[in-house]
Amino acid sequence: MKLTRVAALALVALISAASLTACDSSPVEPGPTSPETASPASPDPTTSSTPDPSTVADVITISGSGVGVIAINSELIVQIPFTTDGAAAAALLSEAIGVEPVVAEFSGTGSGCDADYRTYDWSGLQFRSPGHITTPVGQLFNAIVTAQETSGGVELATVSHQHIGTVTADFVSAVGGVANDDGSGTTYIYFDRQNPGDSDFDAWGAFAVASGGVVYSITSPLYFYGDC
Repeated sequence: MKLTRVAALALVALISAASLTACDSSPVEPGPTSPETASPASPDPTTSSTPDPSTVADVITISGSGVGVIAINSELIVQIPFTTDGAAAAALLSEAIGVEPVVAEFSGTGSGCDADYRTYDWSGLQFRSPGHITTPVGQLFNAIVTAQETSGGVELATVSHQHIGTVTADFVSAVGGVANDDGSGTTYIYFDRQNPGDSDFDAWGAFAVASGGVVYSITSPLYFYGDC
């Protein structure tokens, strides 16, 4: 069949258009995607703001042999015997209760009953090093209690839970001590003796003083019948 000129031109145009369509293989650009939203991190079940109850000091106990720190769960945090160097003892107590003491230096009075010494004070509890002249040989510091708790709020007591302010008769009964009234309204209470096999003249342990019918100080260790 013989094509007319017009028909031939139309055929060429149709073939060209089909050819262009077939050659257009450019990839389609992907549209913008929404950023992924990060899921909030789950809390670590092992992390807690609650302190370990075995490390939180609840009470400081004073006995004839040393100072103890008991935690709020009744576990012993530290026991500090009086044979410990004074500075080391103060460091141990400070670590256990989380409070640093006020440190002061003192000179002896020249009376023969005193020597130069240092105190570590937690307001209500004081360590004195070296101890008073009536401190037994080998005991390197005294613990002196004058309040029911320290400045940091830690309770101060004997191992039988007796405090400053306790009625004298109740204190003596609870600690199993011996009371000696000096006749002027002051009562000395000797308890937790550490050398029961020695003569009474050499007896030593914890020592409390009461006036007006209530206990106002506890010191340990001391000879019960010292001259100073």
